[in-house]
Amino acid sequence: MSNKVYIYNPKQASFYITNGMRVLDTGVHHKTKKAFWVFDFNETEEVYSEWCNREH
Repeated sequence: MSNKVYIYNPKQASFYITNGMRVLDTGVHHKTKKAFWVFDFNETEEVYSEWCNREH
């Protein structure tokens, strides 16, 4: 089972990085041609909560 999370939203990826999350990999989806960032799922649980509860 993969414990990776793929983030396609550049603003969300930047938020994760700014909050100390380590990027495991990056790439471009072969069909959609959208860039993505890969993070460890378990490490990002808390920052994901912060992302969901942030002021827009």
